[in-house]
Formats: sequence, structure tokens, C-alpha cells
Amino acid sequence: MKRTFSFTVAALMTFTLASAEEQPRHARILADKPGLATAFDDDGGKVEIFLHGEAGRTLEFHGGAVMHEPLMQVVFLGARWQQPELAGLKRNLQSHLERLAMPEGIHPAAAVGARDIDAPGTMNDLAIQAALDRAINDGALPLRDERVVVVVFLAPDVHSTLGHHRPQRDYDSYHSHFNAHDTDVRYVVVPFNDDATTMKAAAATSTVRAIINPDGDGWY
Repeated sequence: MKRTFSFTVAALMTFTLASAEEQPRHARILADKPGLATAFDDDGGKVEIFLHGEAGRTLEFHGGAVMHEPLMQVVFLGARWQQPELAGLKRNLQSHLERLAMPEGIHPAAAVGARDIDAPGTMNDLAIQAALDRAINDGALPLRDERVVVVVFLAPDVHSTLGHHRPQRDYDSYHSHFNAHDTDVRYVVVPFNDDATTMKAAAATSTVRAIINPDGDGWY
């Protein structure tokens, strides 16, 4: 049976404004677009992924957020990164990101340093978010600023997943975001790859995409 409801204009406006304010920013997901590679994460949201060899595409502005003056925080996640034989690779990866070229109208990302953070041997995306949340909470990642993109390099012994997807088979990197400590935390995840060139390309691609499309409604 069809029911009829009546609202005053004032009540309807109040309801609409309240609903918009209650919708969390981190609940935004990427829209479908030809050529846009996406995957579902562990809590059902869409994230943009990058796989080596992925064909380029024409970007369009969809009216959403863009990080015009980004800051970049590098995180080496996992105990193996602290071994001396990986020190050169860490410097190489960090230096590559610090020289990253940005699209027209976007300032180069200002580097704010690198941090080593311990992690278990198996992690999904939610576990990576939890590790970043703990690091923010205990002061290992002191910046609480929505201009920051946290670029996470996973150590060789960290086996990671993104929903049902596996690194190197389905993606080389991805970017996403979550809400913590009243801040929208924008982050990139780069699983370890024996090919350093592939790691650098993956980190650069997803970092740029995180900056021009941080909430899934910017340029893509």
C-alpha cells in the first residue's frame, strides 16, 4: 500500500542539510569511467589501482577535491626495511618521489621526511589503515593535515592484499583514504617488488593520482 507523507519546506530543507552534513567525506567512492582501474577494498569501498603496463587515459575534472599544495610523508612499513642491505633502495625510492613532477597547476609535493614503522607479516588494507592510525596516535606520524599524502612502501616480508586482489597480479600500487583523528588521511600503498623500477613507477603514478583525485571526485 502506498503511503503519502507531507513535509513543510523548512522541515525538508533541515532534513536535506542534516543528511549532507552527516555523510562522511571518507565514504566517497570513485565513479565508473572507461579506463579507470578500480578495486573493492576490505570494507566494500572502491579504490583506484595501478598495474604496471596500464594504458594511459584522458583525465577529466569532476569538480571535486584537488590537493594544490601537497605534502608528502614516506613510510617504510615492515621490519625488513631496517636491514642495512635495503638502505640504498630506501634512499632511491624516497629520492624519486621527492623529484616527482606534478600536473599543471599543482605545486610539487613538499617532502616532510620518512619514517620506519613495524608491521606484521600479513596485512590487508584495513590493517595498513590501522598501522597508520596507530602511528598518528603515538606521534610517529605527527602531521595531521589533509594536505599530506602518506606513501607507504611495504617491506619484502609483508604479504598484503586488497580485498580479493593480490599485488603484482592485480595491482602494483593503489591510493585511498580514511578518516582518523578528525583528519582525512590520504595514502598510497606500494607493495614490495624485486624490480625497483616498477616500484618507483607505481609509487609515482599512485602518488600523483592521490594528489589530483584524493577523495575520488577530482581529476580522473
